Amino acid sequence: MSSEKLLNKTRLNKKMTITITTATNKDKQQLIDYLKHYKVKEFIQKRVECYLTHNFTIVAKDDEQIVGMLQWHVKEDPDDGLAEFEEVHVMEDYRGKGTGTKIVKYAVQSVKEHFKKLGFKPRKIFLFAGKDNQPGRALYEKQGFKYAADVGNLFHDDEIELFYVLNID
Repeated sequence: MSSEKLLNKTRLNKKMTITITTATNKDKQQLIDYLKHYKVKEFIQKRVECYLTHNFTIVAKDDEQIVGMLQWHVKEDPDDGLAEFEEVHVMEDYRGKGTGTKIVKYAVQSVKEHFKKLGFKPRKIFLFAGKDNQPGRALYEKQGFKYAADVGNLFHDDEIELFYVLNID
């Protein structure tokens, strides 16, 4: 099934209709706003531009408002079959309602389709998750990601990061 066919509209409750899709240039300003936690405006703009032009950003939208996202890219040589998931996030009001699951499933399908289009077989998707991020870790494990290693204080001195891998059949 193609990722476009996975374009989902799911009723979460009477007020929310969530759509999962690949971000486009019309989403650029919302993505910049969504990534404001980085604080350096130039970095945010360049990251968004890079992921819109050379990589992939999967978004969850309530109507036209971005409420969740996942960015991914092919890691190194496509012949190696590796992709990395980054910036997996769902706004607090949308957590626990299946939004994260739908984003991850859509992104996995997107990886498979992209590698197929390039003429390569995807082998693995990996990501890092904070040890204290129990909801995120549960989401990844539910989607088949396996804990592979503790990588210590990779991103922040006060947070242990864990390495997760999904083997793709």
